[in-house]
Amino acid sequence: MHIPRSILLPLLGLAFVVASASGQTVINSVPYTISSSGKYILGGNLVTASPTQGAITISAANVILDLDGFFVSGPGTDTASQVAVISIGNFSNVTIKNGTVANNGYGIRFNGGTNSINHLVEKVNVTRCYLIGILVGGSSPGTVIRSNTLSQIGSSTLAANVSAEGICTVDGPRIEDNSVVGVTPTGTGIGLGIYTSTGAFIIRNTVSNCTTGI
Repeated sequence: MHIPRSILLPLLGLAFVVASASGQTVINSVPYTISSSGKYILGGNLVTASPTQGAITISAANVILDLDGFFVSGPGTDTASQVAVISIGNFSNVTIKNGTVANNGYGIRFNGGTNSINHLVEKVNVTRCYLIGILVGGSSPGTVIRSNTLSQIGSSTLAANVSAEGICTVDGPRIEDNSVVGVTPTGTGIGLGIYTSTGAFIIRNTVSNCTTGI
C-alpha cells in the first residue's frame, strides 16, 4: 500500500519525538556527577582509576540510575579505601538498579540527612568492597533494599582490626530478598551479613559465610 508523502513525513516526525522523549542520559565515563533529576543509564562497563574519588556521585533528588546490566567499578587496588563506588548525598527518591558495583571501600553509600528518604536499591550485584556493600547512613524512611546479591565483602587493610558488613542501615528501611555470601573481617573485627539498629523490616534474606548473619 502506498502512503502519501504528506502523511508519512508527519508520522516520521512523531516517531522521532517519541523516541527522544525518554529523556535518559547515558553515562559513558567516570568519575561522573549527577546533579539534575532524571533517568541515567550506563553506556557500558565503567572503571575509575582514582582511589580517592568515587565513580558516580548523585547530588540531586528524583534520580533513577539504571546500570543496564553493566558494571561500575573502583580501581580495586586500595584495600584501605573509604571511598564509595556510588555515593548519594542528602537527597530523596534515588533508585539504583540492574547491574554490578565493585572494587572500592563501599559499594553504594547513602550519606543520609533529613532529605534522605524513599530510596530503592534493586537487583544490584555488589562485590569486592572492603568495608560495606550497601550503607544507608542516617534515618531513611521509605527506603527499600530488595533482591540484591552481595559477595566478597571485607578484608580491609585500613587498620589491624576492621569489621565489615554486607548491608548496613541505621533504621527504617525494608531489607527484602537479598543474598549475602561471604563477609570477611580483618583481625578481631566482625563480619556481619546484615546490620541494622532499629525499625527495619528484614524479610526473606539469605546470609552465609559471615561471622554473624543478621
